Amino acid sequence: MDAAGALVRIRAAFPELGERHVRRLGEGWANVCWLGASGLVYRFPTTVAGRTALPMEAALLPCLAPALPLAAPVFRHVAADGSVAAYPLVPGVPLAALAPGHARALAALLTALHGYPRARAAALGLPDVSPAAWRARLGAFWAAALADLAPWWSADDAARAAGHIAGFLGDETGFAFTPALIHGDLVPEHLLAEPDTGRLVGVIDFEDAQIGDPALDFAGLAQLAAPVLAAYRGPADPGLLGRAAFYRSLGPLHEMLYGVRSGRPARVRAGLAAWRRGREGRRGRQGR
Repeated sequence: MDAAGALVRIRAAFPELGERHVRRLGEGWANVCWLGASGLVYRFPTTVAGRTALPMEAALLPCLAPALPLAAPVFRHVAADGSVAAYPLVPGVPLAALAPGHARALAALLTALHGYPRARAAALGLPDVSPAAWRARLGAFWAAALADLAPWWSADDAARAAGHIAGFLGDETGFAFTPALIHGDLVPEHLLAEPDTGRLVGVIDFEDAQIGDPALDFAGLAQLAAPVLAAYRGPADPGLLGRAAFYRSLGPLHEMLYGVRSGRPARVRAGLAAWRRGREGRRGRQGR
C-alpha cells in the first residue's frame, strides 16, 4: 500500500476528518502506520493478530494512558470494520538504544503499568490468567511455533530449542509470580524520546498488552533490567530476572516465526543465525 492507497482507505473510513495527505511513519510485525497532515497517526493492521488486538487497545488505552508517566496512544477513531484506527501523534522519536539514564523512567513506567488494577483491565476485555494458565499458554504457543519452524532448521537446532523451552516450562518454581497488566513487547523502538536530550517521553505499540508475567516487560531491557528492577516498585519475585533472561533468549525464535508466517525467508535466516550465536554464547557461559 502506497500513500495514495492509504489516503483512499482513510478517506473512506473517516470522511469527516478531511485528511489531505499522509506519509509513511513505520511498520511493525502486525501494523503499518501513516502520519496525516492533521497530526493523526493512522494504523492499519496487517495481520489477524493486529486486527484482533485493535478493539482491546481502543478500550484499554483511554483508561490506562492517564495512569502512566509517559505519553501513550489513545485511539480517537476506529473504523467499523477494524481495518484502520487513528490517534494523535505521540511526541518523541523511537529510541535507538537504551542507556543507563533511562532506568529510573522505565522503573516508573513499569511500576505504574504493572500496578494498574487487574480487575479493571479484565473488565476492559483482557483475560485474567493465573501463573499456571500462563505456563500452559506458553507451552501451547511454543508447541505450535516449533512445528512451524521444523522445515527451516536442522534436527539438532530443533531439539536444542525444544529442550531449552521444556527446561524452563518444567521448572514449576519459576512460575511463582503475581500476574499484572504488561505491555508485552517493551523494546527500545517502542519507547519515544526527546531527540535533543534522549529523555523518555512516550511508549507505543500496546497490541501485545495482556495480563501475564511482569518479567516479560524486563526481557527487552537487556543489561538495563537489573538497574530498572532496583528502582521498580511493582510485583517482583526472586525469579523475575531469570525469567526475563529466558524470554529474551527466545527473541531469535520469534524473529524466525515472524519470517515463516509472513513469507519473509530473510527474516527466518536472520533469526536462525541469531539463535545459533546465542546458543554458542550460552554454551560458553556454561563452560566457564
